[in-house]
Amino acid sequence: MAKWAACLSQVSRCSSNRNTGTSPAVYVTSRRVEFAKRMLQDDPRASVTEIAIESGFSSSQHFATVFKRYTGVNPKDFRTASSRRDASPSYTAFAVGKIFQR
Repeated sequence: MAKWAACLSQVSRCSSNRNTGTSPAVYVTSRRVEFAKRMLQDDPRASVTEIAIESGFSSSQHFATVFKRYTGVNPKDFRTASSRRDASPSYTAFAVGKIFQR
């Protein structure tokens, strides 16, 4: 959580509506989801709850809801698909079409 608090001072400069086309809150949430996606791919031993907390979400349920809104799949399915994709080059990843939709 401290990592995200440190970033908030820069949010208004780097994520203003003029630069990203989104609100600062949507920008920060999308960055947290991207961070969580990397953790789900890179650390198979970490639980979804640990990743949720490390990514700055207040609970694993809230994390799962937001993650699915932004990616279209839940964190567990994302991790499974990522591991299959790594094991098989012919595996087609799912689309991430809902990044800035609510």
